[in-house]
Amino acid sequence: MPQQETINIRPESGILAILSYLNYKPWFALAEFVDNALQSHLSERNKLQALDGSKPLIVKIKFDQGANRITISDNAGGIAWKDFPRAFKAAQLPPDRTGLSEFGLGMKTAACWFARRWSVRTTALGESVERNVWIDVDEIRRTDSETLTVISTAAPLNAHYTVIELDGLYQGVPKTKTLWKVRDHLRDIYRCYTRDGILELWLGEDMLTYEERPVLVAPKYGRNNLPVDCDDLTWRKPIDIQFGESCRAHGFAGILEKASTGKAGFALFRRRRLIVGSDDESYRPHGVSGGPNDYQYQRLFGELHIEGVQVSHTKDGFRWGGYEEEFLQKLKEQVDDEPLALIKQANNFRKHAKKGTNDEAELRKATEQAGRKVEDAVEGASEELTSQAEATEPDIEVPANLEPATVLVSERTFDVEVAGKKWTIKLQFDNDPTNGNLIEVADQPTSPGSRILSYRVGLAHPFVRSFVGANLENLELIAFMAAALALAEKTAQLGGVEGQAARMRVNFSNTLRAMAQARQ
Repeated sequence: MPQQETINIRPESGILAILSYLNYKPWFALAEFVDNALQSHLSERNKLQALDGSKPLIVKIKFDQGANRITISDNAGGIAWKDFPRAFKAAQLPPDRTGLSEFGLGMKTAACWFARRWSVRTTALGESVERNVWIDVDEIRRTDSETLTVISTAAPLNAHYTVIELDGLYQGVPKTKTLWKVRDHLRDIYRCYTRDGILELWLGEDMLTYEERPVLVAPKYGRNNLPVDCDDLTWRKPIDIQFGESCRAHGFAGILEKASTGKAGFALFRRRRLIVGSDDESYRPHGVSGGPNDYQYQRLFGELHIEGVQVSHTKDGFRWGGYEEEFLQKLKEQVDDEPLALIKQANNFRKHAKKGTNDEAELRKATEQAGRKVEDAVEGASEELTSQAEATEPDIEVPANLEPATVLVSERTFDVEVAGKKWTIKLQFDNDPTNGNLIEVADQPTSPGSRILSYRVGLAHPFVRSFVGANLENLELIAFMAAALALAEKTAQLGGVEGQAARMRVNFSNTLRAMAQARQ
């Protein structure tokens, strides 16, 4: 027969009502429940192995769109009755703070951030009782309640589990892109535990497994971007750094077999749980990884376990205490030490890929990848497109001469015959960061059918900076595109379309700006 008991959650009950305002991300909030399950499993590992053998911890996260509910279940050691008062009081520190549960906030913080109502149903190892608790955050706020009611029913002695249900979600169930990001971030955060077979982490019907990054195997390359010998080397090496008063970072650094902006970068762990660097938020300090246009930015990666440095209470960042600069300096030294100088190799190495479009499999793969990136960038530029579609600006008048260039990089003048008349083309490249234009055009008729057509390419435009390449290998492509657009605008005007042709060029520039910013 069910029994009813109460637990006191004073004096911190009022905190529960404001936790929904924390600046969380869904994957870090869900990670709090996984952390608790992992810590329970690790703390009770000997007892669990005696009872179940070497079975892994299984954590299942399920999303129910129709019910606006998230359910998290695990087969860890459960919450013992003696721990109930602490488990449901905010900011009650656990007796052992050396594991994954150290702030006494995780379950309460994440649950109240997600949902208006949540419940916990648990059976602890060695206790033949299942206990249920329901928390209504709005009710606690309204009544200033000091207690929670716990309903107990009989359960098998050897049962051990916890089921948490989050209802009335403030932001709804994650879907589409957010759902994919939750999957990818959680997969990365718990890679150490899933690798070792300690944890099976499920998101719906998918078991999350980390995809290892292949390491480059190649000869050493020199500054001429050619190999200096013929011996293949595996471009990965151990890292072990002492910094601060008693801090340490150890793990590995390497070069990706295939350059990838999405997969490069460092992952920083504490107690084998990733803190910084999951999925597309990898840790890429400029002093080590360079900038987005550097090859090392796309090729350097690694995993580092940090000891002696505290983390934020949401476990999504380190509190370096002034030691990060020293850490980065020593990291760069070790990463680029001979005989495996990773930064030099990442910048010097060139993979001579097949040219042309005859390899259908590679072509399909490349176009699918490009299509996905364009889709994301266009979606990110939707606000700019809306502004253009609803704009009522007048047509643009093309000036006879360009304004003087502030940071003129180069200039070229040449003649071309168009419809039997001479056109003088003046091409400029400008690198002024205050110039927001991708392409500027001026047109000066000199006689019927003849003209001086000037156009300037803004190298500081976000589109150029994003796509020009570390060694300016795409500059020619950008120059061709700019020339074609400027000439197409002029021929369209000659064909009877006046100021709207120039409007198209300005919209083109602004759209590429928004797409480039969405891509970063």
